[in-house]
Amino acid sequence: MVSVIIPTFNKADYLDLTLASFTLQDVTDFELVIINDGCEDHTDLIVKKYCHRLNITYIHQDNRGRSAARNAGIAHSAGEIIIFNDDDRLAHPHFIAEHVKELCKEADIAIMGWKGSVLTIWKKNRLRLNKQMFHQFLSRNPDLINKLASIDTLQLVSPEDVERNFADIVDKYIIHEADASDNLQYLIDIFSDDLTDFQLAWTVGTTANMSVRSAAIKEIHGFKEDYIGWGMEDTDLSYRLCRAGITFRLRRDAMNFHQIHPLGCSTATNDLRQRDYQWYQNVVRFCETYNSLDALIFWDICRRKELTFVSANTLLQKLRSTDAGVQHELLRIYRELFNVTKPPN
Repeated sequence: MVSVIIPTFNKADYLDLTLASFTLQDVTDFELVIINDGCEDHTDLIVKKYCHRLNITYIHQDNRGRSAARNAGIAHSAGEIIIFNDDDRLAHPHFIAEHVKELCKEADIAIMGWKGSVLTIWKKNRLRLNKQMFHQFLSRNPDLINKLASIDTLQLVSPEDVERNFADIVDKYIIHEADASDNLQYLIDIFSDDLTDFQLAWTVGTTANMSVRSAAIKEIHGFKEDYIGWGMEDTDLSYRLCRAGITFRLRRDAMNFHQIHPLGCSTATNDLRQRDYQWYQNVVRFCETYNSLDALIFWDICRRKELTFVSANTLLQKLRSTDAGVQHELLRIYRELFNVTKPPN
């Protein structure tokens, strides 16, 4: 049995399309564990719509955030394998099968699936879109140019479209098949899909598309629930999985597609600014929690552009062959720098 964990908060129309995609899976031995994290929209009606077609465990709770919602899903799951898929992600028909195939080869691994992006619901001035890729999208869909310019909200894809013509819908409304930034493409090009020799492999861990054995999740007691707002709760989980001996692998065939949606209730620019602020505050919280050299090096990468993942990886590789005194001194320097420069709470 496989358990797919889907937390959701006020994204009923996107969840509708996501659940439609799970009706197309080429395996049947799976359950969807959907956690309603205090939704105020019509999420209940959407879930009810699929209850007779999919094996769904549906949980209601007050709004407690991303970590608490996923922990509730894990607690109510029955599968030996856990797959995390967000409420706004269309699953490719081979999505579950590809995750399972890889996890059956080895026990102590976590699989990161490949992520693309599609435009399913248009919301004028509220979507974060790469200009060049959006222009390419319009060049493939010239009939939409005038509509998108004049209409504030437009449903481009219906659940019926997803079920009847999944491949055609993706081809038509895709923004980019493989999001280079989301998939950290440049790191994959250097370290391979198996992330060989990448000392910071845990940084690629994102529960938008990730699978691991449930025993490994339970061994580290799931997600920490003290992160506020957006970001870092899945990086924290991945960090602790790596510490527990789990190896991260990327598999391109285990693919889902992010439905581009508003990040908040304001304009795309303001929402992004707020999200980035929350994320960096959580990076600081992460470093305060672990206070380790690799965590502090990650913080240094996040706060400035001079240090890259590649140069940081080279540094960590060299440190492996040095004596403990050198490592301890570098950790002391990083701790002092972190304490001096971190933002106030």
